[in-house]
Amino acid sequence: MGNRSTNIQWTIIIDYISSILFQPNQSLLAYLRGNINSKDNASSAVVTLLGFLVSFIEKAQRIIQPYAVSIKNCLMKLASGGSSKIRCAAIETLCTLVNPTKSYLDMEELRLGSMFKLFVDDYSLVVTKTPLSVKGRMMELFGVLIRYHSEKLETGKIQTIERWAFTALEKELFSHKEADNQLVAGVLTGLDHMLFSSTLDLDQDSPQTELLYKSIQTTINLPEHLSRYVIPLAGLTLFNNHGDMFHKFIIRDSESLYKSLRTLCEHQNRDLSSLGYRAMEKLLKEVREEKKEIDTRYEAAYAKSSSTLSNRDRAKLTGHLPAFIQAYTYFAQSLTNVTPSFMSTIIELVNTFISNYIHLNTITRSTGIFAIRDLLRTLYYKGEGTLRSFLNDFLYNTLITTCTDDHASNYDGQPSYMEFLYFWDVFLNTSAYRSYNNRGRFRQKLGGCNDSKAIDTDSDATDDELDDVKDNEKGGINMDLQSILFDEFLTTLFRLIKTFNLELKKRDDESTDNIEGIATPSMLQAVNEDHFSIFQNLVEFWCMLLPKLNTHRLEHWTYLTASSLIEISLRRPLISGFYKMLSAILNIAHKRKLFDGYKELYAAQQRRKQLGTICDISEIQTDLFSAFVIYRDFLKEVWHRLQQFKDELLASCLRVILAYPLAFFDLSELVEPIRTAFRLGLTVYTLSDIALDVLYELTDIDSNKPDDLNSFLGDILPCMNEYMLMDLKPKREDGDISMVKKWKPTSGNQRKRQAIHYKVAQEAFGAQEAESTVSLRDIQLRVMRFLGRIGGVNKLMLKPITTGTQNINDDDGGIKNVASNTLGSRQQLISWDTKKNLKINLPFPNSKVPLAMGKNTHYDSIHILGKKNDKKSNESRYHRIYLHVFPILLRLAIDTEPITRDMFSLLVRQLIHWLTNNAQYENPETIALLKACIDATCSTDAGLRDYGADCMQEFVLWSIRQQQGSRTKESSAMNIKSVLKRIYNLASNPSSRQRLGACIIFNRIYRTFREEDALVNEFTLELLYWLFFSLKLAEDDHPLIGTLDQAKEAIGHIRRIIRQKINVFIVGKFGRREFHGIAENPPNLASVVGWAFDETGSIQREYSRECMKFFDEFVGRIPKVKNGKEWLSTRIKNTPELLENAYEHDRCLSVTDMKNKDGILWLQELRAALDGYNWLLKRGMITLMFLLEMPHLDWVEACVYLLDHSAENMFGAKTSIEKSNANALYAYLYHHLVVLITHATDTPMDTDEVLEAFLSRGILANENFISVVVQLLLLPNQFVESAKSEQGSMPNRLNPKKIRWAVRDFLQFMVERGPPRFHRLFEKACSTVLYSQNVDLTNMQLNQSALNDMLQIVDGIKILQELGLFDNICKALPKMSGGAESAYDYSLALYDKFIQFNATTEPVWIRLIGEMLQIAFRQPEFAAEYAKKLLLEQNLTYATQLATYQKFSSHINNCIASNFRYFAPVLLAHSDNRFIHDVIIGLVEYLRREKKLVKREIQVFVKDVSFMIKASSLTGIITYYWYSILLLTWKYPVALDRNNIFT
Repeated sequence: MGNRSTNIQWTIIIDYISSILFQPNQSLLAYLRGNINSKDNASSAVVTLLGFLVSFIEKAQRIIQPYAVSIKNCLMKLASGGSSKIRCAAIETLCTLVNPTKSYLDMEELRLGSMFKLFVDDYSLVVTKTPLSVKGRMMELFGVLIRYHSEKLETGKIQTIERWAFTALEKELFSHKEADNQLVAGVLTGLDHMLFSSTLDLDQDSPQTELLYKSIQTTINLPEHLSRYVIPLAGLTLFNNHGDMFHKFIIRDSESLYKSLRTLCEHQNRDLSSLGYRAMEKLLKEVREEKKEIDTRYEAAYAKSSSTLSNRDRAKLTGHLPAFIQAYTYFAQSLTNVTPSFMSTIIELVNTFISNYIHLNTITRSTGIFAIRDLLRTLYYKGEGTLRSFLNDFLYNTLITTCTDDHASNYDGQPSYMEFLYFWDVFLNTSAYRSYNNRGRFRQKLGGCNDSKAIDTDSDATDDELDDVKDNEKGGINMDLQSILFDEFLTTLFRLIKTFNLELKKRDDESTDNIEGIATPSMLQAVNEDHFSIFQNLVEFWCMLLPKLNTHRLEHWTYLTASSLIEISLRRPLISGFYKMLSAILNIAHKRKLFDGYKELYAAQQRRKQLGTICDISEIQTDLFSAFVIYRDFLKEVWHRLQQFKDELLASCLRVILAYPLAFFDLSELVEPIRTAFRLGLTVYTLSDIALDVLYELTDIDSNKPDDLNSFLGDILPCMNEYMLMDLKPKREDGDISMVKKWKPTSGNQRKRQAIHYKVAQEAFGAQEAESTVSLRDIQLRVMRFLGRIGGVNKLMLKPITTGTQNINDDDGGIKNVASNTLGSRQQLISWDTKKNLKINLPFPNSKVPLAMGKNTHYDSIHILGKKNDKKSNESRYHRIYLHVFPILLRLAIDTEPITRDMFSLLVRQLIHWLTNNAQYENPETIALLKACIDATCSTDAGLRDYGADCMQEFVLWSIRQQQGSRTKESSAMNIKSVLKRIYNLASNPSSRQRLGACIIFNRIYRTFREEDALVNEFTLELLYWLFFSLKLAEDDHPLIGTLDQAKEAIGHIRRIIRQKINVFIVGKFGRREFHGIAENPPNLASVVGWAFDETGSIQREYSRECMKFFDEFVGRIPKVKNGKEWLSTRIKNTPELLENAYEHDRCLSVTDMKNKDGILWLQELRAALDGYNWLLKRGMITLMFLLEMPHLDWVEACVYLLDHSAENMFGAKTSIEKSNANALYAYLYHHLVVLITHATDTPMDTDEVLEAFLSRGILANENFISVVVQLLLLPNQFVESAKSEQGSMPNRLNPKKIRWAVRDFLQFMVERGPPRFHRLFEKACSTVLYSQNVDLTNMQLNQSALNDMLQIVDGIKILQELGLFDNICKALPKMSGGAESAYDYSLALYDKFIQFNATTEPVWIRLIGEMLQIAFRQPEFAAEYAKKLLLEQNLTYATQLATYQKFSSHINNCIASNFRYFAPVLLAHSDNRFIHDVIIGLVEYLRREKKLVKREIQVFVKDVSFMIKASSLTGIITYYWYSILLLTWKYPVALDRNNIFT
């Protein structure tokens, strides 16, 4: 809309200027007519004005139509009289006026026939009347007229002009006299125009054609010391436009022409070099079309040139890379099939171009990019497989080069990806091909000229541009090609991301464990900094490139991109790059409205689940809905993590949350993110811009406004006050005059170069627009517009922000609305007078006021502090003021204004140093400072919280430093006692924020605390208790707010202190603080270990697990105790009911009178018992048989009751929240029951008795149990989703991979020792699930099946195959049910599905179908028969075979590697087959590239190859070629034994 209004305004201005320039009297034309015969300065002025008129005609176009006749008459008069300079300039202007592709004028009024006749007569005059330079210009005019208006001219005179032109060439170029540059150039230019017209139809064998070719050949052989290049430039232009008419001469003289053109390419004149490169392309194209003429002589010349690519003079030679790429493209077009050797040469050329890309000039970059574009189109025509094989290596190398900075040659120091953005934009956007200057004019002609003949034959349009137009007109290949490019690009991108080592470690610490969920980003550093640097560039490159692309294909990749990036992000939550990448994807999804309506669909699905009704599979089993669920769960986690993050990480999280907010969040959930965005937006302007986008969308007149919109706006609008209070003066360039771009007329030389040079886009120079150019002034204007948009609701801005509400996690882990004081505190009092009770509220109209106030506050603080010199006085005059001032100082110390931040951070440090040197315990001023620091650490603002923790560390450090030596031990610890006492209070506080603050404080002061032996002995065990207590209270907190992680880290620090100073805690020492819950005083290590064991049965599982860790680590450090088994056996002897008291106290698991029990509590207690027993079994402290024989334990009966009663049956009509929690607990208990039974393998002697016990007690033969095992194996995501509804730490303990490994171990045990009855029931249950509707792989239909469930089924079948169970499962279903009779038949059905659907282009279905193929070939008997059929017996062309192989390359290569013993004879017998050759190369490359992901397949492959070598060595069949393949494969995989291969 803005561009349209600007164009209208520009048109009005030009129309007004035209009326002034061409008015009847006192106009530009009058001045020109009056100075025809003038000399000196006036003559130069006329020439300059005529040049201006040329530019103005091209700019104004049809606007000057009313003045066209007047202009033409004036120019005719100037062209017929006056000096030769004026006449030449006037004729040039006439050429522009009559050229319809430049002026777009209606030519009927201009009477072009009479004008043509007049100039013909003038041309025939003698030189004294018409100079040669004027005749040259006339020839140009004749050419334009004949080209565009031949039907209006006399045929006889046209033939006369043609005869004059060839006569002039012969006379000027082939006589002994010196040629006139202007005449020859004009004749060549005129003939260039005439040849586009049908009136000059020259035969290739005509003498005129030969004369014209000789003339061109003469012009491009430059004589020495030539200073003016108009003739060779005109000759090259004619050759480029009409080289096809000289075909036989080009073939004859190709070698000499190549040498001449190469000289021109290297010429110092930029114009000659540019046209020389284009002429080189024309030469190669003509040679390519004559296959027989590509002889050894020509190839030798090229080989000689190619060999020079490795020489030192690369800066000069790399300029020829585009020509070489174009040449091989022409050769590829002539080949029937592209051979591997030819493909490797092309890849080497292109990779060389990419590696030198940032060293090249812009012309070479552009020509190289479009040469690669032509190569891609050629390879696509050769077959999709050929193109994909090229892209497989090319894209990976190019992405690495793009994201790797070359600091020695960066443009203006900017990252390399900035230089490559233009390349990728053109490469991935087929619609963006050819952004040359004449492309813009060419498209303009398509829209503005009715003369189709003129358009089709326009010399400014290159052959490639014409091809693009033809492709676009008929649909062409552009969309298919773009889809392939986008698919391969994303595949390569994710492959590259998976290769990065993005692990983090703590700075300057001995711990290198994975601590991403615990430490703050400022405490971490990258393990591999090089990988992080490349990844950071990749993220920025992705965020800048994605909005430029045609993203219609992204919809098909939504599920795969979501699952891939989110999976990595959940493992690396402190890496902001993944949030940025996901926000870029969600921005595109928002624009395309991909997830609109899915929030309501998801809510309806959840309601139907709770009611037990059947869901419509067609709605919820689409890949888009699955992607929506993945994004929703992820964004909810990010929402909870907001209060943990700050700075860049917080900004990245806000971007991903606000990218598509209304599709995933309720309105109340957006309050806090938008508030935070406005707060950070004062410095990071893009955040406030994004927040305003959300508000504009919410208040859009066409949208359905939520009912609670006014309440929502009441919470948001006060955040805009700070933007409105700023006095931002508009800059001069922000005025209306900037709407109209300044226009400058071109000079004559510039106009000549415009016809020669392509106008390279600014992006080709590496000049890219920043992510956003929005300014604070723009934000303020948008805020004002928004306030006007909402009308009377804007009065809510005056609402005190402290009454607003925000959604935070309450102490029970849920969501509640609380008063928000974060932003309101900024507008509260700056100081407080104890006597007058004055509140000072000052608005900040400009930036100087807060700085002045800050300086005043700084001065007052130091002044007051200076008056307090008596540190021993018990009375304090100022501490009440400090209680109000110190919190303000801390907030100012993290202010967004750098000067304020630096000033007050220094002041705070000085205050800490001064006030920690106190003389008495609990000094009021010291405590005021301590309270302010603690309150800051407990804040919801991550920045303030982190700074408060730093202040606490400084406080403890200086308290110890300043009171050591001169004080007693009691006085040296008095400030530390004050700190620890407050930590204990915070750790036991019901508020999660307070408990989080307690743990953060200790984690920050830990290093100082551990160095003080007196403090360690006195306080360590007491601290341990309160930290355990804090962790126990945090069980119901949401796991993402950080209380659990910080508490566990703090306990880990305590364990490290005890481990390092174990001798201190072996015995109880005097002065040690008590450990609550232990009667022994002073406590020692043995008593704490005993207490930890007693607490392992607590229903707070994270708490109990930390107790288990503590027990495991220190039970063996107790004197006279070797390990936990010995300790436990001793305790059980003394206390037989120990396990009952710990895990089943008060018969809590009894199944009697269940109606009167709290069902959720009973499930939690059963979970605690199974967790505890699994822990004891895993550590070998007890045996499973011992557990089964223990009296008074009810866990077995409880498990049977659990299996016989579902959550719905147990809880009846309870609330939906209770049902969700019950389902989560059921999922967890099922998993742990399977794990517990598997522990029977720990004692082989008792295994049969254990199995018999479980069988007799109704567990192993329980159909519900077996059904659960099957579901855990084949559809584990159902249990994971149930666990996620618990909103606790349970989801972190369950994931599909972990569940499957547990079930796999259990089934492995059952295969070896399980009862037959279990096998029968298990096989029947598995077959029932495999052949159930919507997940039956053998009856799969594209876009009509449950895609996600099928992907789970595939992974489960692989485990069944691995365990040897799959064949019996396939046989378990009766024949009448339509199932397969064996695993072979099932594999055959999957193979048939692969053959049926392998033409699909959907990435998700490609993945599923490929996995199905792998399942089929995991059956050895199937691979033996179908190895050859997969590769050769499908009656397909080579192109189709290669396309299928490249599309499913990873899956097919996996099949070959896993069954190489069966595929090897096929590969050996058909090694001369081109497709087999490609497969061999692809297989080796796959094993080399994916060596970390396919270790099992590599082991099988090496084993099979080793077997073949041994067998073949007896018969001499094996060849050196196969040894080379083995060596290449063996070179890359890791952990292989050379002796096993070659012995």
